[in-house]
Amino acid sequence: MRINFNKKLIIGSLGVTAVLALTLSATLFHEARNALLHFGQEFMTNTVTQFTGSVRLQNQYLDRQLRLHLDSLQRDITSIGGLYVDGEATENLPLVDADGTSHTVKASMLRLGYKQVTADHDILDRVKESSGFEASIFQILPDKMVRIVTTLAENGKNIAGTYITPDSEIFRTVTSGKEYMGVSKIFGASFMTIYEPVTDADGKVVACLFVGAQVLTPEFRELIKDVNVAGRGYAYVFDSSGTFVVHPTLEGQSIAGTPLWDAIGKVDSALVGYTFQGTFKYAYIDYFKPWDWHIAMS
Repeated sequence: MRINFNKKLIIGSLGVTAVLALTLSATLFHEARNALLHFGQEFMTNTVTQFTGSVRLQNQYLDRQLRLHLDSLQRDITSIGGLYVDGEATENLPLVDADGTSHTVKASMLRLGYKQVTADHDILDRVKESSGFEASIFQILPDKMVRIVTTLAENGKNIAGTYITPDSEIFRTVTSGKEYMGVSKIFGASFMTIYEPVTDADGKVVACLFVGAQVLTPEFRELIKDVNVAGRGYAYVFDSSGTFVVHPTLEGQSIAGTPLWDAIGKVDSALVGYTFQGTFKYAYIDYFKPWDWHIAMS
């Protein structure tokens, strides 16, 4: 059957129109997909940047507040006679090793005014009651800094008797007569801390005052977990050891030495692509050095 010229023209036009429509649709789809991808990447970048700004403000706030409460603690201690070692009295100082073993060591008695420091918790309790911050008094021994009184607890048990060893930067800084300030791990939790050395009349460091605040509060944790992109994706935080500080499913776990760590572990401030559990993802990662936090939005 022959098709006349007009029919051929119509059929040809329809074919060309269909091809053009399909091409245009594919182009528009590609452009829309790229636009959405760009929007998501930009949103992730802005969200992480803003959140890092919030962390920076929190860091500045804690810095000021810890300093204020340390100054207040020092004034209280001075007003009741100060901290000093009584060279004429000794005591069996309780110690708790890292493995939980308890024992004692004989040491000169550290006094707060006329009182034995280990018998006076009130001055530290007032710090916690007024601020929510933790406080400790350390006695300096030749090979350890011993928390002889503290408000800190692990699993509900006060950790008095635990100690910091000479291989710690905190020990080296304090025993050299300098203040240590920064984020440090205490039984696995990150605290923003100040360790302030106390010297005797001869300039020897005999004690140390500590004030600290846990950086990841329950409210801060929930804030991180609520972040998403239009109901999809999530925010997470990991430290330089490769341990997830906050993550929907991997919190507390380490990815050090894995392909995921190779992809994201050395990033300071950048957008990266990586494969996680068989799915390709984008994430913007920003590094906040004072807390050793890599803050990410995926």
